[in-house]
Amino acid sequence: MIIAFISVVCVGIIASSVIAIMVMQGYELVVGESVSMIILTGLAVDYVIHLAQSYVFSPHKHRSRKIKHAYQEMGVSIFSGMVTTVGAAAFLFFGKIVLFSKFAVIIVSTCCF
Repeated sequence: MIIAFISVVCVGIIASSVIAIMVMQGYELVVGESVSMIILTGLAVDYVIHLAQSYVFSPHKHRSRKIKHAYQEMGVSIFSGMVTTVGAAAFLFFGKIVLFSKFAVIIVSTCCF
């Protein structure tokens, strides 16, 4: 139960951080940004929950061994997913449509947090 609470807090912190970046960039909350925030939540949940699930179902009893096991088991997959997502979003930075460059900022910010 405490792992679930910590996971929800982590997702909240990630979402708050990315929303703060959106505010600092001067983005208005219109359709494109609303859809981006939904995707932001999905990415944040995906990364956090996979790591939490691996931690909870670790065969080890001690916390330090459980987190080490979680990083060894899921860390490579999570990191690889982050790299490919950032790589795909990098091309959006050079788009002529403003929505694409905003979307790239939101996706890269989510992955970096």
